[in-house]
Amino acid sequence: MGVAYPAIFALDEGGRVADKQIGENYRVREGALKLIDEALGLTLVPAGSHTSAAAGHIKVTAVPDSADYVRWQETRLHVTFDVEAGWHIYGRPIPAGYQPLTLQVESIPQVVVHPSQYPPARPFKVQGLDDQFHVYEGRFEVVAPFAVRVPGGHGTVDLRIVVSYQVCSATECLPPGGMTLELRLGEGPAA
Repeated sequence: MGVAYPAIFALDEGGRVADKQIGENYRVREGALKLIDEALGLTLVPAGSHTSAAAGHIKVTAVPDSADYVRWQETRLHVTFDVEAGWHIYGRPIPAGYQPLTLQVESIPQVVVHPSQYPPARPFKVQGLDDQFHVYEGRFEVVAPFAVRVPGGHGTVDLRIVVSYQVCSATECLPPGGMTLELRLGEGPAA
């Protein structure tokens, strides 16, 4: 006898299956915004409360898909970076001795954080150096998928977003820096 797995089917306007996702168990579910983005290719604005910090030519804003978490539902944290004109942040790959952009989400053990999704960094050459760099400029977003796997009635969950980076211009580099943002999520109704 076979084992049935939970499945989500997205249909196009003609009623044909445009996308399907098969889950590994019945407890874990796709969050609504994540599902719409991935299955239908539509980008909706995250609706959660946000937190921001700024330092040395960079502003960072973090916002989850929704104001509350739903137990066992996979959702995302959107971290937007605004880098002042004329400055950039190093991405990967990067030569030794420089600090690339890294983003970590810390919380209680029941918050499962998947690897962050970084946009492609553009190649960048520093005059006088043989090294090849990759950089982020202007506004861009890093997405950190996560799921809160707690029993019902757990209450709020705190997320700590730790960002490390090095900000440079074409002629100078600031020392490696970082910032920490805090975000509290309330418990939403069960899916």
